Amino acid sequence: MSALKEISTLENRKLVIRADASNAIGTGHIMRCLSIGQTWKDYGGDVYYIVNELPLSLENRLIKENINVLKIPTTTLGSISDAEETIRKFKEVNGEVLIIDGYNFLGSYQEKIMNSGIKSIVIDDHHYSDFYCTNVILNKGLNAKNIKYKINTEAKLLLGPDYTTLRREFLKYNRIRNIPEKAKEILITFGGSDPKDITSRALKSLVEITEDINLTIVVGSAYKYQDKLNEYASKLNGNYQVLSNVDNMASLMERSDLAITAGGTTLYELAFMGLPSITIKTVANQKSAKYFADLYNATVYLGDEEKLTTNDFLSGMNIISDKSLREKISRNCFNLVDGKGNNKVIKQIVNLMKD
Repeated sequence: MSALKEISTLENRKLVIRADASNAIGTGHIMRCLSIGQTWKDYGGDVYYIVNELPLSLENRLIKENINVLKIPTTTLGSISDAEETIRKFKEVNGEVLIIDGYNFLGSYQEKIMNSGIKSIVIDDHHYSDFYCTNVILNKGLNAKNIKYKINTEAKLLLGPDYTTLRREFLKYNRIRNIPEKAKEILITFGGSDPKDITSRALKSLVEITEDINLTIVVGSAYKYQDKLNEYASKLNGNYQVLSNVDNMASLMERSDLAITAGGTTLYELAFMGLPSITIKTVANQKSAKYFADLYNATVYLGDEEKLTTNDFLSGMNIISDKSLREKISRNCFNLVDGKGNNKVIKQIVNLMKD
């Protein structure tokens, strides 16, 4: 707890998070804030999520973490009425700092929050807002320091992978990885909903590989293509399992030799675990995968899913038998994310409470 050496405990100090999750939104905003919430609770504090949309499985996950879930009505995410409901809930629980995470919360929303006297932190990853009105902008992106933010306040900028926060399950990992001659244990994960079913496309390519592999496929409760997935998986030259709504992703990564995934928070988790990966851009805001590949050689990037062919997939799968490439990627990943971001962010929140 060295980051908080000036404070012995955060008991009864209240951190509030405004985020949502759904089939359309995905689960990333809820889950990346959970890493901050867990650390806050580890220091003795209380955590509240203010939500409008939240699948029951994720709500149960938060409740299991002893995190309070407050629901607000709104017809439009990020609207002024949304901001007013958020302010009302925040003040009802006597919150001290509000974390805002979601692409609907534009400058006017942030400004409404700040004008109410609430101290806020906006989590960004691709410069989504027209302008920013907040006390702190947090962006762990590899290219974050090159962004020219339009800010209507004197905001502190926490930029770059040094501010990567990780859930508790990852921080228990001992950061040692043995690279086998061939990658036999392969993990596929494309988020909680995967509406374009990139999972099945990747699996179809793996079916054409003669390597004997063991496949772990992680999907969410909103995944709708189970029949197609089972059809392809049954043709594999190896074993497979399909898991849904997992809460042990770190252990799945630990026992894997290779991951096939999209950009986003998962890529930073893989980097911390030193797990080599193949990444595919599935939505427009996932710029991180290309930076991981081009700037740090920390993944094999196949490009935008809309342009990918079966041959592109198969070419990327050459990493399965390329031990030297997987070793290089693993070393670069370990160097990229050090696991110290949680305390750095918590320290900034504590400083904000003092101002």
